[in-house]
Amino acid sequence: MLTTRKFYKRVALLSIFAGLGILSYCVYLSIKSVNMLEKSTTHVIGVVDGVLLKNQAKCFAVHQETAKMLNDVFTKVRSSEKKIKAEYEQVKSNKKLKPKQRQQEIINIEKKWKTISADYSKQAEDIRNLDGKLMDYINGALNEVLSKISVKLNLILVINKGTENSLNVFYNVPRLDITAQVVKALDERLADFSIKSVP
Repeated sequence: MLTTRKFYKRVALLSIFAGLGILSYCVYLSIKSVNMLEKSTTHVIGVVDGVLLKNQAKCFAVHQETAKMLNDVFTKVRSSEKKIKAEYEQVKSNKKLKPKQRQQEIINIEKKWKTISADYSKQAEDIRNLDGKLMDYINGALNEVLSKISVKLNLILVINKGTENSLNVFYNVPRLDITAQVVKALDERLADFSIKSVP
């Protein structure tokens, strides 16, 4: 006679075997798909290593230029801030100044700092906007290049491999990697590209 406990044990075992069977079938299908993909003469998926693309395509050097420009602005801000603080401390510790005179000097220093700070903020904002326009221009050219390569290679999907911190593709058959082709085509498309390319 089958007890309730034995019945549940059998059901549990059957569920485990059924689950393993489904899992095994899924693995089998995945392996079969990879084998079919490796044997086929055409591939429908392309993989681009985005990190490699940004390091190798010459057009991305403009981003380094804008980053340097932004860094220069921040260096100037720190230098100006140091000078303003020195001026402030000098006025604050000057015993020869009358309290009203000292207060007026401090107000003048604060106004000066606000003006300098606003000017540097505007410069930094302009550089960020320029960088955004440059990246938009590059991304437009990249989309064109990817479209042409996709048509040429009969690709229906191009995947960005990702970054060290966030991989989208853990492994791909080397022949699916089209990074070198994209770098070459992008360098040709944007051969004369510079920081002055965007109005």
